[in-house]
Amino acid sequence: MSTKILSRTLAALTAIALVGGGCALPDAMKVSAYSYDSITGAVNVTGFKAVKYQKVITVNVVTDFGADNTGSVSATAAIQNALRYARDNASDKIQVKIVIPKGTYSMTKSLIIGSNTHLYMEKGAVIRKDYTKPGCMLQNIATTGIGGYGAAKNIIVEGGCFDGNVNYDMWNFTNVRFAHMTNLLVKNVTFKGNLNAHHLEFGGVRNVTVQGCDFSDYHGEYLKEAIQFDMMNNSSLFPGFEPYDDTTCKNVIIRKNNFHDVMRGIGSHSSTLGSYFTDFLIENNTFTNIGNCTILMQSYKNTTVSGNKMNNVGSGIILRNMSPFEDNKGYNDPVSNADLESRLDNDLNTVIKNNVINAAPNADTPSSVGIQLFGKLIEGGANTDFDHQVEGVRVTGNEFNVAGTCIQLDDVNGIKIDSNKLHYTGDKSAEYDLVSVKNSSETLFSGNTAVSPPDDSFTVSSGRVYLQDMSLNNSADGCCGVRSGSKGSVFGWDMDVTTTGAASSPIYAERESGSMVISGGSYSSAGEDSPAALSKSVMAINGAELKGGKSEAVRVEDPAMMYLYGCKLSTDSSDAAAVICGTDPFGADSKLSRLYVEGGSISAKNDAIFTTNCQSEVILHSTEVTSENGYLLNASSNPTRWGWGRKGCGGAKCSLTMIRENAEGDIGCDSLSELSVYLTDFSDYTGITAEYSAGENLGERGHITMNIDPGSAWIITGSCSVSKLHTAGEVKDINGRHAVITDRYGNILRDGKSHYTVTVLDEYSERPDLHSAGEIYSFEDFRLSRTSIDPTIVDDNSPEPEYTVRGDVNGNGSLEIGDLIMVASHVKGVKAISSADAEKRADVNRDGIVDIKDTMLIAAAIKGIRPL
Repeated sequence: MSTKILSRTLAALTAIALVGGGCALPDAMKVSAYSYDSITGAVNVTGFKAVKYQKVITVNVVTDFGADNTGSVSATAAIQNALRYARDNASDKIQVKIVIPKGTYSMTKSLIIGSNTHLYMEKGAVIRKDYTKPGCMLQNIATTGIGGYGAAKNIIVEGGCFDGNVNYDMWNFTNVRFAHMTNLLVKNVTFKGNLNAHHLEFGGVRNVTVQGCDFSDYHGEYLKEAIQFDMMNNSSLFPGFEPYDDTTCKNVIIRKNNFHDVMRGIGSHSSTLGSYFTDFLIENNTFTNIGNCTILMQSYKNTTVSGNKMNNVGSGIILRNMSPFEDNKGYNDPVSNADLESRLDNDLNTVIKNNVINAAPNADTPSSVGIQLFGKLIEGGANTDFDHQVEGVRVTGNEFNVAGTCIQLDDVNGIKIDSNKLHYTGDKSAEYDLVSVKNSSETLFSGNTAVSPPDDSFTVSSGRVYLQDMSLNNSADGCCGVRSGSKGSVFGWDMDVTTTGAASSPIYAERESGSMVISGGSYSSAGEDSPAALSKSVMAINGAELKGGKSEAVRVEDPAMMYLYGCKLSTDSSDAAAVICGTDPFGADSKLSRLYVEGGSISAKNDAIFTTNCQSEVILHSTEVTSENGYLLNASSNPTRWGWGRKGCGGAKCSLTMIRENAEGDIGCDSLSELSVYLTDFSDYTGITAEYSAGENLGERGHITMNIDPGSAWIITGSCSVSKLHTAGEVKDINGRHAVITDRYGNILRDGKSHYTVTVLDEYSERPDLHSAGEIYSFEDFRLSRTSIDPTIVDDNSPEPEYTVRGDVNGNGSLEIGDLIMVASHVKGVKAISSADAEKRADVNRDGIVDIKDTMLIAAAIKGIRPL
């Protein structure tokens, strides 16, 4: 008798998957949750601060300075004279208010405004650009040599219209510009007509409010924002405002404005490494007919985007911490590289909430996205190697109606996506994911609802995502609910996922993905070839209801593993409730699959468990199994379904282990298959075996081996035959009478008083075959200790895991250069980290993968630049 080694191999594979997928083995360190409560967004943002002047001087450009308001002759000199008057007479105690009455004012040159000036344009007042040369219509005074925020201050521009009056003989121009200044209010102004630039541009400003304005009528092909924010980095970026000292923009409010028929709404397409736009509040604005993205925030921190309405836009909100382009276009080297590494900070502390985003592809945006968070790893360049992740962002209470991807995350950490409504509105045949996550860690989705995605609801690759209390409903063919892609791990709690299309599984662990760990919830499918749970990698599910409509409840496709704890499996179809299969057209290969079921129930109209075209192990541990018209387990070739094998091959090689089981139902095996059954730990199995032919010229019978441990019993319901029987337990009928056991020639091997006989065709002994199911993992082994997300995870009676230092790979209790060397050697493939615990400690960013990102973080911590 051969020793069974199948289970031990699978146990080793599972252990690898547990570590690689970011799951905690019993002795692994405790992983604490990211503190999502620390994400506050903009706090105490004031924008413009009103100044209490002792005196206000009011002048009128028509009556006091002779400006023409018919638009027939230039009014430039008259208005500029009024602005010079303000420059000469205004102070921190005296404000000059310049009134521009109703009418049209022809501009043939840029206007320059100084500090403590209120430019008030009455309703119907229009300043019209009537020159083709470069230059804006209005800008603040640029004092040579004064940088920072010191060139100008306390300016108000209110009412009226700046009309770019676009014709294509013009040079590209920005309507209005402000830089190197502090305290600015732009209120109730209409900005109309722009050519290949910005309606309103800011560089190095602070304490700014833009409120009640209207932006429209963009002309050109460049991707330009109506309101643009710049850092004062170089003359190409913001000409005419020396010095270039990397002054950024901060303390800004953009509120209750209207944007329509422009390329982009608000934002920045450039920034400086190590500098950030800070303290922005963008709220209650309306965007209509936006060609590209509505809001583009590049290196923004401490920002809130709230209550905005976006209709017919190319994309919604994009938040970047690095350029998506290969040459990192849009990120400029700092004027000074001193201490650059210490200035890099990924914690953007941004909240995006209560926005309505209606987006669809157009000529300027071929692929739409509702909200995108984008980070990027930079290594080997001129500057510091650094992973510019997007960290510390909350997306909550938003409504998405997008003909594309609603939420797209790439290289992110510490992200919370909650209470959003996600709706795909495009072509059902399009290949979009409703939510796409790549290279993530510490990312939580909670309480979101999603309907009608075109491809998959959630796709996770190269990282780790947590899903909680979510409702997903998919109707298209080929559209899964939650999918873990390459190197992606998913941990989910209490989700309700329904699919109705063909080839559309509610939960799907793709081949070469990390782990998918699901606790609670309901997962049901109605389409063909759509198991409620499909594992091509490692999947663990606890306390969930899994229901297949026209397909099985669960499927394990080789080589893969599925662990079920206290789950309810059922199907309405003639398929088995659980299927373990392979896809090699020439039959089972040497790779192994495992289905472990502990507690719960399996209910089927046909076979309860069916396996074909693969090598597999099935373990039933105290599970209630019901099969109305089929087998408890059927090991068979089946070339007619889903490409499982070919005629003449495709049989199953399976072991079925029962642990403290009380199961009832017949067991079948065709002539192309082999099945070994192990009754262990006081299990009772009631039923008979059926060894049958796979077809003409394919053999007469299958090959079943029954192994019965002491204390276990096989209770037969009729006479039957098996290929091999090794029993130290009982073989009896339902009345407790021992069965007669004979060989194929009728010789009695063990006598009994039952009317039923078990015929052993090949081999008999009274010692069961040596067998170990390997390590039996509990659901706790798959779950991370994340009590802030799932309070049921940690058992109060279980001991706390031993504390270990994150990054302490060599285990000496401190973080040092030796740890860095070990991680770098592992990443370069020189020498792998030998233990699972050490590899866990090396994964300092907790994305389930040890890579160059962890090396950079450990190096920065050792240098004292940035703690872990």
